[in-house]
Amino acid sequence: MLNKYSWLVIVEVFDGKRFASAHRVSNSVNLLFELEGFKSAESVNIADSKKAAVDLADYWNECYRKNGTLYDWMTRK
Repeated sequence: MLNKYSWLVIVEVFDGKRFASAHRVSNSVNLLFELEGFKSAESVNIADSKKAAVDLADYWNECYRKNGTLYDWMTRK
């Protein structure tokens, strides 16, 4: 039986800086419609589980932090 939800890892770009985050989406929605809200999305990947999605987003954000391209949600920079 299919899962009711899937997990996506979405990388968004703001002012040249990136931020990755995990998002749960219902398998019964139109994915194109769901992703329209992410106007600044640079990439979207499907993950096998919530843990896999969060781990991947955390890994990418750590890489962005190390190379100086992590977008900081607190300062909006």
